[in-house]
Amino acid sequence: MTVDTGFIEFLNSGLDAAAAHVAEMTAAPPEEWEAWLGRQPEALTWHFCTALLERAHAALDRDPRHALALTTFVLAHAADVEVPADTDFVRGRLQGRAWKEHGNALRTLVDNHAALEAFRKAADLFRADPLARVEQVAAERGVALVLAELGQPEEALAILRAGVEELRLHRDRPGVVRSQLYEGAVLYHLLRYEEAAAVWEQALKAANELGDEKTAARLHNNLGSCARLLQDRAASIRHLLHAQTFFETHGMVTERGRAAEGLAELVADAGDVERAIAEMEAVRSAWLGQGLEMDAASVELDIMELLVLSGRGAEVSARVASLVERFANAGVVREAMRACALLQDDEARRALTPEQQRSVAAAVKNLRDARA
Repeated sequence: MTVDTGFIEFLNSGLDAAAAHVAEMTAAPPEEWEAWLGRQPEALTWHFCTALLERAHAALDRDPRHALALTTFVLAHAADVEVPADTDFVRGRLQGRAWKEHGNALRTLVDNHAALEAFRKAADLFRADPLARVEQVAAERGVALVLAELGQPEEALAILRAGVEELRLHRDRPGVVRSQLYEGAVLYHLLRYEEAAAVWEQALKAANELGDEKTAARLHNNLGSCARLLQDRAASIRHLLHAQTFFETHGMVTERGRAAEGLAELVADAGDVERAIAEMEAVRSAWLGQGLEMDAASVELDIMELLVLSGRGAEVSARVASLVERFANAGVVREAMRACALLQDDEARRALTPEQQRSVAAAVKNLRDARA
């Protein structure tokens, strides 16, 4: 494929106008964006939509609902964007990127089934473009992570590892690091902590060499959680504090909460359960304030686990039963099963009413049917 000077000019033109339009539109609330575009239809350009997607990606760590609003808006209009003659692939890549960022926002908000559909649409669009193989692998990386959440970790690992080999062929080191970040997460949730730590250590070395501080901080956070479970308390504290400092400095709200929760777990390990619960409740409250309801539910489950282990299973059984239903309905298999395990506690199980027991059983059956 040859690229003429007119196409190059197209790519380099319109950037300033797009930036101004993005700033003006996003100053208004999302419910007013359509009316704004109706008054300024000339704003709908490839550069405008691309800038909106860049803003959506940047918002994932601070305000995923805003990111979702941005990607929803772009998806509604990407098909109408004008591109130069014989360059329809540009529009296809724009739509693919929009679906990928849409999947990222949905996954952050733990809408797993919708996220899986979005990532698969992105992968299909990139697959139709022989020069978008790296972008296709990135979309498939999202598919893999959601599949792991939905209880298909081995399939997720296969996708991620195949993607790493493809990215190495393309000499895409940043992509390899991101794939290893996800590979380690799948291994971690399979309780294969030594393997997860080895993958993350390799990725951390590469991230540092690339100067990718954000990914490095995420890897420090994950390694901190892993070190705790491998009984290396000093390494856990070191990694988690490094991550927390970076997240706080850069306003990464969701990630900051994960680091804070990891440190709270170390407090619980030291025997101060009440302080640990208080710190986890602060994380839960912050996530609820951000609209991250499923993340808040995961922290609530951690709190319930501490209370059950402290012999207070009977007083929290109803909350645990509610969490089983919530996770099962959202397709979050791992957390649903973890909540079910807490109900194996004799006191917790006896405290459930017959109706609650039936509701839990129905939720688990629906979850198993969905996976069949």
